[in-house]
Amino acid sequence: MTTPEKRLELVHFQLTRKCNLRCHFCGQWGDKGFFSGNTAPELTLEEWFQVIDSLVEYRDRTGDSPDIILWGGEPLMYPHFELVVKRLRRYGFNLGLITNGVMLNLHRDLIGNQFKVIYVSVDGNREMHDRVRGAGVFDKVAANIAELREYPVIINLMSVISPDNVARLPEIPLLLEPLQPDKLLLQKLIYLTPAE
Repeated sequence: MTTPEKRLELVHFQLTRKCNLRCHFCGQWGDKGFFSGNTAPELTLEEWFQVIDSLVEYRDRTGDSPDIILWGGEPLMYPHFELVVKRLRRYGFNLGLITNGVMLNLHRDLIGNQFKVIYVSVDGNREMHDRVRGAGVFDKVAANIAELREYPVIINLMSVISPDNVARLPEIPLLLEPLQPDKLLLQKLIYLTPAE
C-alpha cells in the first residue's frame, strides 16, 4: 500500500532577507534578530524560476495548485520582485504578499491587479505604529493602503502584539477601522531561546 502524496495548499517564498525597517521586536532584524550579521547569499532570479518550474511540475503531476505567499524581510526590496510575480501569474498561481506596506506604491498596479490578498503590518494608531516602525511610517502605509482600495485585492492588516501596544489591545480594531481592513489579524511576537 502506498502512502498518498501530501497535498500542498500554501507555499511561502522568502524572496529576500533585506528590510527597509528595523523594528526592535522583529525576530529577523530586531534587537535579537536571527539575520543580524547573516551574509549568506540569497537565491538568484534563475533559482527562483527553477523553484517556480518545480511547482508547475508538481501541479501537473498531482493536480494540486498551491497558493503562493511572497514575504521577506521586505519582499518589495527584492530587485526582481516584478519578474517573479509575472512568472507566477503566467502559470496561474494565486498570490499573497506579506509586507510592512512602506513600498506598496512602487508596485501599486502590479499588486492591485495580480495579488489575491496582501497582509500589511500595522501595529495600532499613528503614535503606536511609528514608535515601533519609525517616524512617518504610519502615514506612508495608510496612504498606500488607500491607493490600493481601487483594486480588487483583499487587504488584511496584521498587528504584532508587543509591549508597545498590548495595554491598548482592545482598542486596536477601532483604531485601525479608518484603514478599512478586510480582516485584522493579531500576531504574536517571534520568540527565540538563546540556543535558537
